[in-house]
Amino acid sequence: MRSTPRWFPWLIAISLVVSFVGLMSVMFSTDEQRVFEVAAQDVQQALYNIVEADSAEAAPMHIVQYGFNISPSQKLVANFITATNTLANATATTTPAVPSATATPAAPTATPTPAPPAWSNWSIIANSGTSAPSVTSWQPNQFNLFVRGSQNQLLHRWWNGNAWTAWEDLGGDLRSAPSCAAWGSNRLSCFAVHYGSDHVQHIWWDG
Repeated sequence: MRSTPRWFPWLIAISLVVSFVGLMSVMFSTDEQRVFEVAAQDVQQALYNIVEADSAEAAPMHIVQYGFNISPSQKLVANFITATNTLANATATTTPAVPSATATPAAPTATPTPAPPAWSNWSIIANSGTSAPSVTSWQPNQFNLFVRGSQNQLLHRWWNGNAWTAWEDLGGDLRSAPSCAAWGSNRLSCFAVHYGSDHVQHIWWDG
C-alpha cells in the first residue's frame, strides 16, 4: 500500500489559506484586494515548491534565496510563513473606509403665528349726523351708510372697496333715524318717520 506523500497535509493547509485569502479579497476594497492577491501568489508558489521537491528523486538544496542549506520541506515552511505574515500585515494595516458624514437636515422654518383677531380704533366717518346710522351692503367689501342730517334730510355715502365717497343728499324731512336694507344686488330701500305728519316715508334705489 502506497504511503501518503509528506506534502499532502501541507497541501490541505495551503488550500485553506488560499480559500481564506479569496474570501477576504471579496470583503475589502480594490486596493486591499491587491494586497491579498500578492499573499495568494506567495502561498501558491510555496505549493509549487513542495510538489516539485517531493516529485524529484534528489531535490537540490536551496541556497540562493535563504543563504544557507535547507531542505525542500524547510523552504515550504519558510514560504508559508512569509505568505501568512504578508496576509496578517495587510489585515492589520488596512484602514477601513470612513463612512461619509450624513448631512444634518436643516431645521424647519418656524411658521409665524398670525395675530389674534382684534377690533380697530374708532375712526370718524361723519360729523353732521343727527340720528343713529343705518348700514347695509349688497356685495362683499361694499357698505352703504345712511344718517339724518342737520336739516332733517337723508344723507348717504358708501364704501366702494377702497375709500368712502362724498355725502349724497337725498332730501326728505325725517323725524326719526332712517332704517335701510339691501334686498338684492344694487337694490336699496330706506324708511323713516316724516317730521310734520308722523307718516312713514319710503325711498329706494332701483339700480
